[in-house]
Amino acid sequence: MSATLVLIKVKESFNSQYLLYALDSDVIKSQTNYLATGSTRAALGIQQIRKFQLPLPSENEQKQIANFLDHETARIDTLIEKQQQLIKLLKEKRQAVISHAVIKGLNPNAPMRDSGVEWLGDVPSHWIVCRLKHVKSNESYAFVDGPFGSNLKSEHFIDEGEVYVIESNFATTGEIDTSKLKKISKQHFETIKRSSTECGDIIIAKIGARYGSSSILPMLDKEAVVSGNSLKLTVNNLLVRNEYANELLRYLKNNEAMDEGVNVTAQPALSLGGLNNLPFLKVPLNEQDDIVDYVNRAKCKYGKLIQNAEKFVVLSQERRAALISAAVTGKIDVRDWKALEQNPANKEVTA
Repeated sequence: MSATLVLIKVKESFNSQYLLYALDSDVIKSQTNYLATGSTRAALGIQQIRKFQLPLPSENEQKQIANFLDHETARIDTLIEKQQQLIKLLKEKRQAVISHAVIKGLNPNAPMRDSGVEWLGDVPSHWIVCRLKHVKSNESYAFVDGPFGSNLKSEHFIDEGEVYVIESNFATTGEIDTSKLKKISKQHFETIKRSSTECGDIIIAKIGARYGSSSILPMLDKEAVVSGNSLKLTVNNLLVRNEYANELLRYLKNNEAMDEGVNVTAQPALSLGGLNNLPFLKVPLNEQDDIVDYVNRAKCKYGKLIQNAEKFVVLSQERRAALISAAVTGKIDVRDWKALEQNPANKEVTA
């Protein structure tokens, strides 16, 4: 048995299922806060567990409480599982709706043609299939990775730095908290300025399990540079909107189109050369605007549905925990409880 587990053998006069619920209740959780010990992380030993104080109803009441909780928690667990399945389906539907808009457009009657690219399939016939390098900005260092090795190390980070360092966790999450960003001096920034980035640039995760994930950099109150685990893409606004480009990059990432441009060493890493040749699309700007607007509305719509379902799961889990604690401590009397299907009177009422 693992050293992180404890085996408890229950006396014959004690209902093991009741004990399981009691140990899962707030009665015990409130005691673990002051009984747990450990310098690295909190842990409970045998001696601490021996000190647990449990409500001790009669043997028959223990069994009745266990039966009640088996029945009621199973119902709640079923509801939670259904909501979790719904959340999964909503996320899949959201992604399907977005993907279809990004690579097929919004006109269901538009003539289509084979793009010749596995990940794109048929696209509107007036769209142009190209490479990512064909839509990047014409300015210098429009598509670059972060500073190499010794050019940006922990010793360069200072609390009062004038320049932010944008790392790959922004690309993978889309969330940024400037108070937590690493900073460097303006002087050091001048030595790695080729990796600078500005509002509207697309930041792409270069290294790690979520390589290829991307997000658009918002307006910041300082200059910024991408770290060695990231890439910066500035697109040509005369050819592509950054919002559309970002959605297309996400689609290509999700459909494994970036895998061919990955160097596999200690951990997967994208190469600039591979990404420059990534298949891409030139779409009329007015269509891009419509697609971006449609995608944003779809995200809002499905986001609210997912949020409601997630809220239901949380509330159900809280109800489950409260029900267990109430039953174990006798705050609700279940001595006369019978499952609905076992109660003829209830059947008559519901018929």
